[in-house]
Amino acid sequence: EYFMLTFKEFIANPDRIIDHSEVMRLVGVSKAHLSRLEKSGQFPKRIKLGLRRVGWSLNEVQEWMEEKKATRDFNSISKEVQ
Repeated sequence: EYFMLTFKEFIANPDRIIDHSEVMRLVGVSKAHLSRLEKSGQFPKRIKLGLRRVGWSLNEVQEWMEEKKATRDFNSISKEVQ
């Protein structure tokens, strides 16, 4: 079941646990690729919520995305300088 937070709810608790489908939507990778990134230590660790349910910290996923963008931007600048 998918639900959207209201703006007021989001401001009250900016970090929340997100599931596979939301991580894949935000990051744009498949479940298999997400698993490979996790196993290699290149993606935030999952949080076990139950026997068959896991999630990720939204803040950690967003930080990972920002790091990827910063790396991209740094690589672009260093290539221009060479």
